[in-house]
Amino acid sequence: MAPPKEGDSIADTLVIAAGSGFCRDARRLPLKHAGRVICADAGVEACRTLGLRPNIVIGDMDSAPGPLIEWARGSGAYIRQYPADKDQTDMELALDEAVTLGSRSVIVTGATGGRIDHTLANIDLCLCYARRGLSLVAVEEWGEIFFLAGAGRTAAMSGSAGDTVSLIPRCGNARAVRTSGLHYPLDGEDLLTGASRGVSNYMSGPVARVRIDEGELLVVHTRADGR
Repeated sequence: MAPPKEGDSIADTLVIAAGSGFCRDARRLPLKHAGRVICADAGVEACRTLGLRPNIVIGDMDSAPGPLIEWARGSGAYIRQYPADKDQTDMELALDEAVTLGSRSVIVTGATGGRIDHTLANIDLCLCYARRGLSLVAVEEWGEIFFLAGAGRTAAMSGSAGDTVSLIPRCGNARAVRTSGLHYPLDGEDLLTGASRGVSNYMSGPVARVRIDEGELLVVHTRADGR
């Protein structure tokens, strides 16, 4: 997969998972013209709440109410049902579908909330796809998670002064981290796996940016206003 252009914040695919932390403001989930919406099983409930129409509903359909599946089908969605005994979560199936269809930039919502094991697995899953070159951000009701993996990856976030931003290295150290718009700046320092130095920074204005030269980093932006 060819790496996407950095700074492209408008996605070609929206994946809606079933986590209770999903974003309830569709304006924060911008899609390109003709962008597709893929629901992972019960993510179809969030899809309807958001006033969106799905293109694909995928999963074992063990938690999506039957009437909502029929609503999606009647709206023109393609329903891809898998057996309950499978080796992938519904969200992984949805991300695989996005990649198969040629997606290069994906927004995920509903990746967090509810079961902690699902939340942790979804975060690792998103990071895995970022390693493969997918530009991916999780947009949740409480904020966003940016997944930076590889040389020269960047995250740009909009919010308010006082919003919390935590920088969490994963699977090795994040090298030469540079930030702007944060109260405690970094100018080429490394963040070490297992250390907490990057936790609980905060925005000094409405925009902040983070860049790494090498490694992997989760950029977790928590909005002070809860939106």
